[in-house]
Amino acid sequence: MDPRCACSTRARRGWAVTLLGSNRSHLDPGARLPRSEDWDGVRVERVYRPAWSQRNPLARLANTAFVVAGWAARAARLPAFDAAVVGSDPSFAALVAPALRRIRPGRPIVHWCFDVF
Repeated sequence: MDPRCACSTRARRGWAVTLLGSNRSHLDPGARLPRSEDWDGVRVERVYRPAWSQRNPLARLANTAFVVAGWAARAARLPAFDAAVVGSDPSFAALVAPALRRIRPGRPIVHWCFDVF
């Protein structure tokens, strides 16, 4: 299931849903996506990620560090939330979980693994 579909389904059911992403498209790495937008009832907030190649392992790891740090900082400024669902993209995205735990102690944090082979 596409995470966007899961988010919009929850939004249609009356949940307040915020999706944190990055400002780069995997389809066009040079493209910059808007910092925020509303998409099908879901509030989308994007953090900065450099346009470094995802083909280079070190650059990919550095991009992940930018995204995870940005998500933690952005989550700290979000209104109170009941739960957090963290996907598996980018690699090591779950490293944001300790920051989420400090921001909202006692709230459930779920790791949704997208790519299981």
